[in-house]
Amino acid sequence: MYNINRFEMENTPEISKENMEVYNDDIWPKTNDSLDVFLLNIMIETNIQDTPELLTMNKLVIPEKDEQEQSQRLSLNDIPFFTYKYKYPLTLLRKIGNYKDRVNIFFNQGEFNRVMSKGEEILIFNNEEEMNSLLEENMMIMLEILFPTKFPIIDNLHKSSDYLSLSSSYRPLSFDKTKYELFSHLKINNKEHTIEKVTLYNDIINHPLYYQLIYKTYLFQNWANSNKHALLLQEPKQSLLMDEKYKNKFPLEYLNYENSTLLEYKYPNRVINNVEFQELITNHESMVSNKNYTKDFHNMIKYLYKRYFQGHEITETDSISNKDIERFEQILKTNSLLCDINMKKSGIPTKEVYIRMNLHEEKIDDSNVDSIKCKYYGEAAGEQLHKLMIGVPTKSYFVNPGMASSNNDSSSFINKDDVNKSTNKKINYMEEIEKINNVFVDHLKNTWQDAKGALTIDKKLFEILNKMKKNILDVQDKKYQVFKTINYDTRSIVEYILKDKYLPENINNVKMNQSMSIILNNWAKQIKKPYEYEKLTELLIDIDDYINRLNSIRSKNKIMLNNMERKNDPNYLKYNILYKYQNEVLSLYEFILIYVVYNSLVKVYLDDSNYNVPKNKYSKSKTTGGKRTRRNKNKNSRHKRTMKK
Repeated sequence: MYNINRFEMENTPEISKENMEVYNDDIWPKTNDSLDVFLLNIMIETNIQDTPELLTMNKLVIPEKDEQEQSQRLSLNDIPFFTYKYKYPLTLLRKIGNYKDRVNIFFNQGEFNRVMSKGEEILIFNNEEEMNSLLEENMMIMLEILFPTKFPIIDNLHKSSDYLSLSSSYRPLSFDKTKYELFSHLKINNKEHTIEKVTLYNDIINHPLYYQLIYKTYLFQNWANSNKHALLLQEPKQSLLMDEKYKNKFPLEYLNYENSTLLEYKYPNRVINNVEFQELITNHESMVSNKNYTKDFHNMIKYLYKRYFQGHEITETDSISNKDIERFEQILKTNSLLCDINMKKSGIPTKEVYIRMNLHEEKIDDSNVDSIKCKYYGEAAGEQLHKLMIGVPTKSYFVNPGMASSNNDSSSFINKDDVNKSTNKKINYMEEIEKINNVFVDHLKNTWQDAKGALTIDKKLFEILNKMKKNILDVQDKKYQVFKTINYDTRSIVEYILKDKYLPENINNVKMNQSMSIILNNWAKQIKKPYEYEKLTELLIDIDDYINRLNSIRSKNKIMLNNMERKNDPNYLKYNILYKYQNEVLSLYEFILIYVVYNSLVKVYLDDSNYNVPKNKYSKSKTTGGKRTRRNKNKNSRHKRTMKK
């Protein structure tokens, strides 16, 4: 990516040969050094799976009609091409309505060169910002053309830096009448999903690889400071070799960090389009032009981690001056999106970019979008409500949720005032949970059915919880391990449902906990403030829909088990145990809906002439542990007929 004067490099004594390839004299303006074509590795994270995958041609879904009507048939490369020699001709590209024609441009080298050369040729960059702006603009154009979104929002395209600055989307709603609005789809695990949102990772904090560098470096800093090795964070290796403590042997942790962690981010493995940050990484072990890159590098990582990952306000200290802070902020603001990789390999040079996609579970197109919209918006609103109820504030950041420090510090990208506000919000949401639980607990002393000797709801729930507690012990699935240590108490049920402590968030791609949380919340409001008939109708519909989904999951699990048993699948026993536990939890949810929620609504509206809540039709359902069964009922019926005779 950088212009390199080999003669100047070889005659600069401070620069070691291992750093020679990535040295940059940072002289601007400079000639655009872009080739006509680079190979581009697009690494994709999705909400379906967080592990990044390389985008290959076979993951794109080409509509059959577009395949047949494409303007020309071309042989396509497995990964796309990229250049910054030209400014991509966006207006021209937007007018291409055939999706296969769009794909052909980016995956066929000849077609790529032909189309991109129609854009403005950029001969000189006056500064790094100009170069990076063009890199970013071309990348965003490519993402818009290859991954257009039409549902739920047109042009739902973003940059990760938007989440740091809280700015709006890079691509606002467009009113260009010549532009085609298309759906696009991605194939993950052989299933086709609709692309809803695309975000380009363009800053070093959110970038999946570089936030790992920051995190691992901060852990190393904690180790060094805790083990009296602070000097390792202040002096380059060549200086440390003259110190009595290190001249014969470096700590293993230091060697692992220098020779493993940092090596991944140096030439020839990777060089990012952020000159100053790359210099801090590359020259970390040595003095270059009398600059102490080691100290600067560790000060910057410490600043970024404390300021953005932990949300602390950073003021001028002995180790970090205001000038340093301004410099570190400038490095952070540099558009860092594209890496040169595999630089010693022959052939066409390869670059790498990371993006994140939000995918819809279903394949949506013009034929079915209208039937999906209402359900989607309802579920989206429900998910937001669920998060609010359990105290999850709306994100003002985009860092991977897996990021966390070793001492359990918060990983938020918000300042101290916002942290305090979020804490207060969480307290308020916990109060909401308590309100729902109070309504729930009020019903525990009631009997679960109108029958002589029937158990109270509390005792009935205790029976179900005991079965869950026994069954979870044999479940081997990693997602369920945490459920083995919780307290199976009837007074914790509401909180545990709302916090996903009985079941994972998704069961067969259905958010059973979330939907149950919404029902419980609306039920508690209805009990406290009845006679809001519209909301009551919605609640009854939700209950009906939930029980149908619950039975559907049971049915699917049973079919899966029967199929596995038929094939003598070695995983049969494992899934049999898992589904047995799932069924016990679903029995808990079902019991609460039928004998707590629904029955209480029947009683509240029993004498209401304006709204007749029908008698509980669900109570005929078989419920685990019930004393009365269909067989007993039939037996009693025969007895009555005999008495009549």
